[in-house]
Amino acid sequence: MISVKQLFVRSSILFGLLTVCSSAPLPNPYGIYATSISIGPGAGSGFIIQASNSVYLITARHVLFNPDQNWGLRDAHATCTTHTPDQKTVTFTLDLGALVQSQNIRFSTNHDVALVRFEECNPINKNLVRNLAEVSFQTTNTALWPLDAAQPSQHLSFDQTEVGTDVFIFGYPISVGIPTMPQIDFSMPLLRKGIVAGKNYDRRVYVLDCPSYEGNSGGPVIGKISAFPNDAFFVIGIVTETVPYGELWINAQHHYANENLSNSGYSIAEPIDTVLDSVWQ
Repeated sequence: MISVKQLFVRSSILFGLLTVCSSAPLPNPYGIYATSISIGPGAGSGFIIQASNSVYLITARHVLFNPDQNWGLRDAHATCTTHTPDQKTVTFTLDLGALVQSQNIRFSTNHDVALVRFEECNPINKNLVRNLAEVSFQTTNTALWPLDAAQPSQHLSFDQTEVGTDVFIFGYPISVGIPTMPQIDFSMPLLRKGIVAGKNYDRRVYVLDCPSYEGNSGGPVIGKISAFPNDAFFVIGIVTETVPYGELWINAQHHYANENLSNSGYSIAEPIDTVLDSVWQ
């Protein structure tokens, strides 16, 4: 397995957005191929990377696998919709059961991240790709590579990212809004802005001062570095958890208690290092 250090040195990862330097205040969510994932009754978010000689869907492990059922697949298939930088929509279905059998899904046992390998690049010309048999496209686009915006990667590891760094998260928070009030186009990604509020060094995860909701899991965390003359954006992690705020109410007369949990406005994100440690050589 290739190490993060080797990837940094060899600069062999290609992301859609990562080398975009701009004076614009916001990164382009389509530049990182923001992807919605529908699996069984649930949903999550993800994004696309090219690493080494393959193209991957990156997401949180719990989006695809159910921790309450001994980490079994939530469903045999997942439907993914990706928005590309040229505003095209690409929809494809992953046969997750077959991908597991062919060992084209990898995940960390210690971190909430997963990679689905679904396209293979030609070793001589990486602009030529072959879709794996476990993937079927429902749109006229039959591949997600080459990525027109791709450049040699720029990403920040856990140790390189400082507390206080401005961050943006992209994803598909299906739990916000009211169904009878069509305020949000849920087919398009939404953006939130915050900072790296802290680091949990024992777990090696970020604490973000940025709320996330059901459906955001697996979406990318983009760090913004202000530098003259332009700002630079880097993928630093993946949204995985909401930090709850708990209130305990105690009825002394009748001797019962009730605990209410709400969204604290903080989120947990896994660092991009844990993804890069798992890519195929």
